[in-house]
Amino acid sequence: MGNNKDPKKEGLLSRLKAEERKDLAMNGKKAENKEEEVSEVPFITLQAELSLDSRRLLVAQALAVDLFQDGEEVHKRKVLDWEAELNQGGAWERLCLEQDPFILTGLMWAWLEQLKEPVISAEAAQTLDPKNKNPKTALSSLDQGPRETLTCILDCMAHMQFIPEKVEKAFLNRTIKAFTGVQGTTEESELYKSMSKVLAFVLDNKRKALAVPEYPRSCFRLL
Repeated sequence: MGNNKDPKKEGLLSRLKAEERKDLAMNGKKAENKEEEVSEVPFITLQAELSLDSRRLLVAQALAVDLFQDGEEVHKRKVLDWEAELNQGGAWERLCLEQDPFILTGLMWAWLEQLKEPVISAEAAQTLDPKNKNPKTALSSLDQGPRETLTCILDCMAHMQFIPEKVEKAFLNRTIKAFTGVQGTTEESELYKSMSKVLAFVLDNKRKALAVPEYPRSCFRLL
């Protein structure tokens, strides 16, 4: 019953998983069992077998996915369990041992979305000017806290280097939703489009400015 999904309703995570299986097959690797094959979230223990570029893509996919919309119940429960532990204190050291980037990004996005007020209000988002082509001032109209938080996440994605356009678009969608609550509905579409252009511009400039190291610096350990 759990596998009778309407293909038209498959979420981003399902599509990304299918692409990952294709990539593994092209590199001569196969899923070890059926459970792994049908899993919505990429089989994280395979990270060590993936190339550096594939690991970068895996983290980029994790940043782009809305786990509570596209993920399986087991992963949603894991995020909720972590939230409960972190709220009680004393679990931050154990969180450093978590290796699943989908769980880590799920926690990050959930934390932002559970705040009483959006990190960036609609009024603040409207101050962002798509015509501003200075990457140093593109986000300067935002308050320091929201600006630095947003910059940190954009910087993390920039270190994943060049990624598929659809993954970047999904990441921008996820970021805007988490920071503002805007989801691209008709009445919000202009604000959404405007903010998306600004974030894409900043992300692209951050990516181009990076001197590519042997191993990428990021908010996730890829090795």
